[in-house]
Amino acid sequence: VIDHVGKAKSPDMRKMFLEIIAMSLWYDARLTFAFLAEKKMVEHVFKAWIDILPIFRHSYELKRLVFGFSAILRCNINDIPPIVLESIPGFLQEMIEICGKILELREIDEDDSQNGEEDEEEFQKVQKKIEEHNAKFGGAYKYYNESDYRILVWVNENRYYIPPLEDVCEILFLRDSLELM
Repeated sequence: VIDHVGKAKSPDMRKMFLEIIAMSLWYDARLTFAFLAEKKMVEHVFKAWIDILPIFRHSYELKRLVFGFSAILRCNINDIPPIVLESIPGFLQEMIEICGKILELREIDEDDSQNGEEDEEEFQKVQKKIEEHNAKFGGAYKYYNESDYRILVWVNENRYYIPPLEDVCEILFLRDSLELM
């Protein structure tokens, strides 16, 4: 992934690579920084991250960025590379703007969810496609509906997988990370 960040021609591919790095930071920031430093890619990766921040548009992309940045704030100051440490004030300003975008997207989603009939029709279409896929390939994709929040999940032996960050509010996580500094 690291080697591809600079080589990716498509903005979508660059975004995807940087989302992977953000999730790596969330999972283990110290190890991610050590790996990036070993590859001499810290400056390159964080410069690329700053350069393409404006093209992140979807709430799931923005959520990943906030988790990655929040993980940096939770690091021991000695584990943060100097170039990243110097960039924290700028990153913080970007994260505030991203949190604003996330809130705007949530409002749009709430407005869209007011159209219950359209949502139900769309749900039925997706459900039908899933059933067709399962019949054709013998797969086990299914919609999981909990509190009217639907997630497409892979079902294995009737166990539902919900990604661990689905139940965590990225904005509150950022707030908590700032309080730990």
